Amino acid sequence: MSEDKKFKDSYVLCIGGMNVDKKVQLLENLVLET
Repeated sequence: MSEDKKFKDSYVLCIGGMNVDKKVQLLENLVLET
């Protein structure tokens, strides 16, 4: 039970981190284009 929750938490954190990376990349692309 606790192991499953731990896995789910790390999965959500991983997905959240990926989303942040994508946002940063988009921002960098916008800055480079202007």
